[in-house]
Amino acid sequence: MARQKQLLLSKEFELKKEFGGAHLKNSHAKKPRPINPKKTMHLTLRSSLAKGEQSFRYNKNRILKIENVLRTQAKKFKVEIYKLAIMGNHLHLLVKASQRESFIAFLKAIAGIIARIATGAQRGNAKLNSSLKGFWDQRPWTRILFSWTEFLNVKKYVEQNFNEAMGFTPYKPRKYKYRSTA
Repeated sequence: MARQKQLLLSKEFELKKEFGGAHLKNSHAKKPRPINPKKTMHLTLRSSLAKGEQSFRYNKNRILKIENVLRTQAKKFKVEIYKLAIMGNHLHLLVKASQRESFIAFLKAIAGIIARIATGAQRGNAKLNSSLKGFWDQRPWTRILFSWTEFLNVKKYVEQNFNEAMGFTPYKPRKYKYRSTA
């Protein structure tokens, strides 16, 4: 006999999996970003300004700088990076955060540093840093992966993005996009 799922009293008790990106209508979220230290998350940062000379893949040196920043900040804030794909205008990461506060600090740090790398802005120079305002399209998008199947699917998705970015495989349109179940 199959085990039945427990019914919820209200939708407000339902556990949210996704946060950020297009799920936020404005920049002020009404609820905190869901983070589960025991689960892996898919993290995406996107910028439509990252084109041409501001592209994350403008040259090999920039790719290495961005990867170095991600790994350094991950170590600093105790965030484990399982997979990483640096595309021209967005980043995909498969991560696991040890603590909520450190993950939020990790997101702020990488968003600022990567935007400075892409735009050529310098820390402390207000004139050059005016280009950083609005560099990212939306707040970082995260999705908690609750099952092993979800983890494997996202791992495969990030690997596919990495292979396409490196030119190992041609671009293939995706069969599906993540949809919020709530």
